[in-house]
Amino acid sequence: MYNHLLDTFIAVADTGSFSAAARILFVSPTAVIKKINHLEYEYGITLLKRTHYGVELTEEGKALYQDAKYIRDYSNLALSRAKCKSAEKVDRTIRIGKSLNTPCDLLVQLWPLISKQDPSLKIDVVPFENSTEQVKLMFKNLGNEIDAYIGLLDSRMLHQRRCIGLRLNQEPLRLGVPFNHPLAAVRKIRLNDLNGKKLFLVQEGRFLAYDALRQELAEKWPSIQVVDCETVRLEEFNQCKDAGGMIVTIDPWKNIHPLFKTIPVAWEFSTPFGIVCSERPSPKMQYFLQVVETIVQAKKEDKFYHP
Repeated sequence: MYNHLLDTFIAVADTGSFSAAARILFVSPTAVIKKINHLEYEYGITLLKRTHYGVELTEEGKALYQDAKYIRDYSNLALSRAKCKSAEKVDRTIRIGKSLNTPCDLLVQLWPLISKQDPSLKIDVVPFENSTEQVKLMFKNLGNEIDAYIGLLDSRMLHQRRCIGLRLNQEPLRLGVPFNHPLAAVRKIRLNDLNGKKLFLVQEGRFLAYDALRQELAEKWPSIQVVDCETVRLEEFNQCKDAGGMIVTIDPWKNIHPLFKTIPVAWEFSTPFGIVCSERPSPKMQYFLQVVETIVQAKKEDKFYHP
């Protein structure tokens, strides 16, 4: 079974010091040191180098670190699976919301691995409209009619929506360009190409990446005409087309409007994209997240679980 001394080792490796690990584990630094010494003595290996600046992983420590995290996560997953099987009737169907802005492609790609991990897991795809009222209603009832959806997420958005999220991908910000636009034939758009052009951008205060882009454009490229839009839906694409502009978008949204093409831009802005669910997920949703975390080998920074 899982050796819980590894929890202490992982905490020390993550924080780089015994005292910082002690704060996370709610024990004394002395207790942390004793557990690490015990682990090293028990297996006859040196895992950490003690320095005046903290601790560093030895080669043996580096080798153990990644495996230890996998073992911990897989052990938690195994226990959750056993807990689920102990119930007489367990509903393992995850209801995934789907709209033009929340496609299920990433989940579909992962599904063979998810099903292999636990064949009893199933999904139902629940369509919903992208209107402002329907989206508000979806968030209000998230966890009831819909368990989760795949879409944009960052700490600000999750806090505003009272949700948690698991990043599956980091999506570069692109430009949606109408086919009849002068830049439609360009393979990659340079910022100089945007001088004097209209750029439709999600209104300020919604997403961190969009706000960072907005700030840089205002500071360095004031000649670009930024046009605020509520969000990125078919309606905004139509407004953009009629105005002869372009719209900031991402690859998963390339099918929102048939008369637009998605083109890369010479900037370094991107946004997290993944699973979004209620801040109080049901037991089956917690289990599902654990399964996906194990499959994608999620890192600490991928888990937006404390908005």
